[in-house]
Amino acid sequence: MRPTLSHTGTGRRTALIMALTLLGVSSACSGSTEPDAWATLTLVSGDNQTVTIDPVGLTAIHQPVVVHLDSLGTPIAAGELRVAVHMNGMPGPNGPYAFTTGSDGTASMQLVVSNIPGPVRIEVSFVRCLRPGIFYGCDQERTFATLSLHAVAVR
Repeated sequence: MRPTLSHTGTGRRTALIMALTLLGVSSACSGSTEPDAWATLTLVSGDNQTVTIDPVGLTAIHQPVVVHLDSLGTPIAAGELRVAVHMNGMPGPNGPYAFTTGSDGTASMQLVVSNIPGPVRIEVSFVRCLRPGIFYGCDQERTFATLSLHAVAVR
């Protein structure tokens, strides 16, 4: 017995619903109109610090690094910030660190440096997952804003 397809409105309705769904998905993913594309990271405090390092271990940077994340003047709450600490051009003692902004779009980060004297560069980035992984994690992400800060580690 061969199944027959009905040519009543059901098939057309299903095709219309699928077309509208695809149109909605493609228009929702346009990169230039996403509010996060206009994200701005602003330094509040913690730049240009001098840190006297511990010769045998890790040393906390004296002042926390505080940044503010917004999109066109509106704070971005729960924004994921990635922080990398580089010492003398090399990756820092551990990390990269991950921080989340509060409801006011601000994140305060207490960072550490190793016992290597010299210039320290701290890079803060606002990152969003564009496509979640099938089983876990994120298959594709995008950095929307980056901020670099500097410090000096001395003995």
